[in-house]
Amino acid sequence: MSLKATEVQPSPTRTPPFGRLGFDHNLKEYWDPASVKPHDEQKKDLVRGYLALGWRGRIHFRQLATDCPREGLAEVPPSVPHDLLSPLHRQALSWGASLFWIRTWFGNEDVSREDADSAYARLCGVVMKEAGGRGLTDRPWVFEDEGRFADRSGESETYTGVTPPYVLEAFCDYPDRLEAGLVNEKELEDMRYFDENPEEPAECWLVVVADREACEEGTVLFMEIDGFGEMLPGRLRVPPRDVATRVNCYINGQHLSLETEGEEGEIYAWCDGDPWDHQAPES
Repeated sequence: MSLKATEVQPSPTRTPPFGRLGFDHNLKEYWDPASVKPHDEQKKDLVRGYLALGWRGRIHFRQLATDCPREGLAEVPPSVPHDLLSPLHRQALSWGASLFWIRTWFGNEDVSREDADSAYARLCGVVMKEAGGRGLTDRPWVFEDEGRFADRSGESETYTGVTPPYVLEAFCDYPDRLEAGLVNEKELEDMRYFDENPEEPAECWLVVVADREACEEGTVLFMEIDGFGEMLPGRLRVPPRDVATRVNCYINGQHLSLETEGEEGEIYAWCDGDPWDHQAPES
């Protein structure tokens, strides 16, 4: 069973041409045609570096994308690949989103894939029942690829300031996701305001992780990712029946920091006893 998500079909006529995304310009500047690394590996290195710039460092590339003609860049070195992001991934950036949902538990040498699938199916079933059968998010933001996201250790320890490998993997599909809304001069000016007023908090990104603990024990991991792609303090573990409510609260502006108060580590919210039977009271 997969997490039910809203299916959104891309339009073949609305794919942003090369040059209309900030990452395109980063790629054009830093791609090394002489590298012996496979394209996927070199792409991951570039995405890692792109995230490390932070949103301030990426303003330059967003400006280049904003200034780029609608038909895309007229001249690009032939050695620079244009297909590192699929048409779906390029187009999905304009659809809006609220979170990444990432499955990392697929079993290991001690737990069969069949048992891991059953545990994940149970988790998805409870989450979707509480969501009223509606898609929790759009399909492009649900990651369930074992080959890319599997964590065989089953131990998803989280540390502030670290970019988990599964988060980096997701951003490899959407390297501009953290600034996807910056499409015109006004929004770029808004970012410059934040740049000049560092005390003002910039946007962060929600990641919900279906790791081994979430699938087997019913404590789903919520974390916020900052403009560098790094974990912020105060991760939450919540019962499956509370996932949809927590996501809606986040969409409405209730960030995790309001509840965790920046505490380090993972905070368990309404997970006493059997989390599968628990749900936070109505506020």
